[in-house]
Amino acid sequence: MSHQNNPPDQAHSVCSTLGDILTPGVLGVPAGSTMRAALERMREARISSVVALRRGRPVGILTERGVIAAMVRHGKELLARKVSDVMSSPVLTAPSHMPIPEAFSMLLEKGIRHLVVVDAAGRALGMVTQTNMVRNLGVEYFVEVKRIEAIMVREVATLDTGESLAAALELMVRGPYSCVLALRDGEAAGIVTERDMVGFLARGVDLSGVILERVMSSPVVTAHRDTPVHQAAALMSERGIRRLVVVDSDGRLAGMLTQSDIVKGMEARYVEMLKDVIREKDHLLRQAVAEAARKTVYLDTILNTSVDLGIAATDGETIAFVNQAALSLLGLDENQAIGQDVEVFHRCLGVPQSRMRKAVSQVRKGGVHHFRATVSPNGSERFLDARVSGIRDAQGGVTGYVVMLRDVTERRLAEETIRRMAYHDALTGLPNRFLVADRLEQGLNQAKRRGCLLAVMLLDLDGFKVVNDNLGHSTGDLLLKQVAGRIAGLLRRSDTVGRMGGDEFLVVLPEVKTPEGVAAVASKMLRAVGQPVELQGAQARVSASIGLALYPWDGATGEALIQRADAAMYEAKAAGRGTYRFAGKAARELDLNHP
Repeated sequence: MSHQNNPPDQAHSVCSTLGDILTPGVLGVPAGSTMRAALERMREARISSVVALRRGRPVGILTERGVIAAMVRHGKELLARKVSDVMSSPVLTAPSHMPIPEAFSMLLEKGIRHLVVVDAAGRALGMVTQTNMVRNLGVEYFVEVKRIEAIMVREVATLDTGESLAAALELMVRGPYSCVLALRDGEAAGIVTERDMVGFLARGVDLSGVILERVMSSPVVTAHRDTPVHQAAALMSERGIRRLVVVDSDGRLAGMLTQSDIVKGMEARYVEMLKDVIREKDHLLRQAVAEAARKTVYLDTILNTSVDLGIAATDGETIAFVNQAALSLLGLDENQAIGQDVEVFHRCLGVPQSRMRKAVSQVRKGGVHHFRATVSPNGSERFLDARVSGIRDAQGGVTGYVVMLRDVTERRLAEETIRRMAYHDALTGLPNRFLVADRLEQGLNQAKRRGCLLAVMLLDLDGFKVVNDNLGHSTGDLLLKQVAGRIAGLLRRSDTVGRMGGDEFLVVLPEVKTPEGVAAVASKMLRAVGQPVELQGAQARVSASIGLALYPWDGATGEALIQRADAAMYEAKAAGRGTYRFAGKAARELDLNHP
């Protein structure tokens, strides 16, 4: 592929080729593995993407954005699908000798963030991201690009202000787009971003019932396509915004520019200047930082609009620098931080002294230290990922420390939402068949070790179809939720009840002492389920048929026990419903079946 861009002089970057900055050893999964395995791999490694491999060669890529889009399409069936069904393919690759500016231009051209580096045989060597490249290019790269037209995004997602949030979500996923402009009479009237949408989903907003007019951020701020990049950055800082709508000379929409690219592109330059300041003598530090802040207005703009939290300390563990993002999130002002002992931040982050001593020791040995922290400014819990690294002199000695923290609250909440959707029934909130199967397997392993009984109950509602047909599906859903609550209320903390689908529930009772005890629990369930249910002014009554199977009498595996319990449940239905039946030995020898 040929590229017409004229990249800046390679001397501007710390490293010259992709081979200098790649993360070696691509973290990948076989293309034929399940999405459950791929997502677990991403979670364990705390990475935003994973490469799908076939015989060592990259054939696709999974990103967090792609996973969320797939959840919209497939729902809870996603985890059982193959990676090859969901991955983005083909994956963009480049040789390790490609210059970084050329690769960076390629990512901008393609509108993607990840690039897999391959050898001459096409085998994966490692991965680089847009962020890796920007940090190495430094501020000089953006000085070369003098007008925002050269770096803006030209394809912008738009909808009328009267369209629903559901339509905006569909457009974002289909694009994909990170935001949607809301138009009124053909002109930009407001904006809804991907972050806004995650918030709406987390709060349970009915996306189909809310129009953009009601929730969009308005008005939008515009800039002419010929505006210099540094002026656009200053305008974003002044207005406190992250995006500019770009227009042409006639005021027509021409594209969009985001602040994050500009800020991140200059971050490397800022860190280098900060290191120079910290290498000065301790008694000159505060004066040097203040002088740098007064003389470097442009640098200060970048600093105070950065979304990451930055904290720097001397080798004597005195705080020398804190950016505005850190001060705001931790609820401090500059006078409470500069010149103080780092213990100030230990307390704010809830990090024990022993942990920070470990971090200092690790950095002194030439490494970096990662940790997680939780803070609660104004009572709102926020999750942070932190990285401690060293500032070194020409001889390699440590002269100070830099702590960079990133607010990952939205990502953590999204992960929790996806995890909850994957393992719980959306209607009742009970574990679904996947989670129940896992609990059953755990219970069987425990029963085998301890030589005790385990019971499996399969419960099916009698008369539910009549309620559904006569009173409607919404009323039937209310009935299922109330019955689920009654069953769960009878169980121990170690027991599990899950909805298998429709009006069928599976109960796992580990460490059962006697079959008679199981029969007693089944009797309680029959009575609880058989009580009348008040449903939107109407009263309904259902009963239950229960089949029971015991480990090890009726089977040694979860599948075998469920099959025996299912057969026993149908015997209960044949016996007149509203009763229970044991399978196997308990039914033949102990005469425990409900009359």
